[in-house]
Parts: sequence; C-alpha cells; structure tokens
Amino acid sequence: RVDRRQRQMCIRDSIIGNIISRASSIGIKFSASGDTKTMQNSVVAKNIIVRDNLFAEGEIGMSAGGNRDYNNGYRFENVAIIDNVMLHIGASQPIRRTLSMGIHAIDWDGGEITNNYFLHNDNESITNVHGIDVQGLMRNVSVKGNVFKNLRVNNGEVIRLFSDEPTKNLVITNNSTADSQSRYDLISYFSLNTKGCLLYTSPSPT
Repeated sequence: RVDRRQRQMCIRDSIIGNIISRASSIGIKFSASGDTKTMQNSVVAKNIIVRDNLFAEGEIGMSAGGNRDYNNGYRFENVAIIDNVMLHIGASQPIRRTLSMGIHAIDWDGGEITNNYFLHNDNESITNVHGIDVQGLMRNVSVKGNVFKNLRVNNGEVIRLFSDEPTKNLVITNNSTADSQSRYDLISYFSLNTKGCLLYTSPSPT
C-alpha cells in the first residue's frame, strides 16, 4: 500500500524490476511489528524478495526492520535483497535531515544482501551515511558481493553492525569500495554480540 501522507511505499510483499524515486523518506518499507498485548516479537513477514530495482534519492533506500520491536525475538524470515542499485540516496534531503542509508535490516532469521550497488552521495551536506545498516537479533544472514562508490563515508560506516542482541552465523564477505575522495574501513561494529560470525571483506578499499 502507499502511505499518501509520506508518499512512500509501505508494503509486505516481493518487489522485482521497479524504479523507486524521490521517496519522502523510505523507498520501500517492510513492516513486522511485535504484539502489543504480549509485548513479544514474532515472525510476521517472510519469504521476501527485492531484486533488480533502482532506488533514486529519498533518504533510505529500503528497510526491512519496522516498526514495533520489543527486542525479544525475530520479526523477519528469509529476506533476499539482490541486484539492486541505490543511487544518490539522501541527496535531495526530503525531510531536511542529513541521512543517507541504502539498506536497513533488523531482526532477520535467515536472509541475504547480495550484489547490490550503492552509488554517489553528491550532496556535501549529507554526513550521516551508511550503505548497509544491520541491527537487532540476526541469524543466518549473509552480506556479500556488494559495491560501494563515492558515498562520502568518512567515519567507517559503510556496513554498520549495531546490536547488543545475539548475532549468529552472520557472514560478511567479498564486498568492495571504490572512493576517490577518502579511504575508510568497510565494516564498523557497535556493541556487537556475535556467535559463529565471519566478518571480513575482500578486496580491500582502493
């Protein structure tokens, strides 16, 4: 469905082969909220595919992490984000924030973020930049083969892992950067509680 107040897509389905441009905030948003009566998370969104789409501008390309989270369980299962292009995310500052985020992933039980391109932050005012943001309770998830170019990321948050909940079997590998303006670490960690995770990238930033 389309939230006409925000003029963005708020959906629970698979999206293939579209152009999503100039969202007022989030280009595509998948919602899976915890139960308000039991205050318990559960998987209510599963088997999602987002493939071969072009995202232009807006401030967040796509999110599979909304909305209500009680921090006590998975909310998404089997999410695949593959072969998409994130272009000029954040450039037009639609709600005047300095945010640019390509993909936001929270509380996944199984999934992959694979072979996506994150390209060109040309607005020097955009300083809060993340290519991929991984948060919450994550298990059996891979982030691989993604390419980041000219994002103006100077604080090491191209791929940001941010969680104090257990993270199991998270694999981040074979992602690459090409930035003519600065060199930066590809992966940053904040309060990450990991078990059985493989966190590395190759090739190195150039």
